[in-house]
Amino acid sequence: MKTNWKPVLIPKINLLKNQKGLAALLVVIIIAASVLVMAYSISTLGLGESELGFVSQKGDEALAVAESCGEEVLRRLRLDNEYKVNSGDFQLPISANYCIINITKNLNQRTILISGVADNFYRKIELIVNISGANNDIINLASWQEKEN
Repeated sequence: MKTNWKPVLIPKINLLKNQKGLAALLVVIIIAASVLVMAYSISTLGLGESELGFVSQKGDEALAVAESCGEEVLRRLRLDNEYKVNSGDFQLPISANYCIINITKNLNQRTILISGVADNFYRKIELIVNISGANNDIINLASWQEKEN
């Protein structure tokens, strides 16, 4: 059986003509890859910055809660200088947040440790108050400082 086989003609490609196009294509691919890497880096940095801003905001909110509780405890000590002394930790709600407070007594001095809590963020302050006067009716704030967690 005879076949009618005919050879397929392959056109000649002039490689010198197509090298300019190939070089341009490689340059475009390299530039596109660089832009993609830079865009990814910028978006990653942006997410990190927004998370850092959120953490800072919540930390400031917890500190504001602790300071509000400090003011409230001082007010209550003015009314009763034995307010919650040596009673262990107790909570005081402030809006949607709260404080954990501990008041200890050493003669006429009160040491007040306050942890302000906003969501799961904590900030601590320590107040030292001296109580004096004939009726223990004079309250002197000796120290008010933030403590490390």
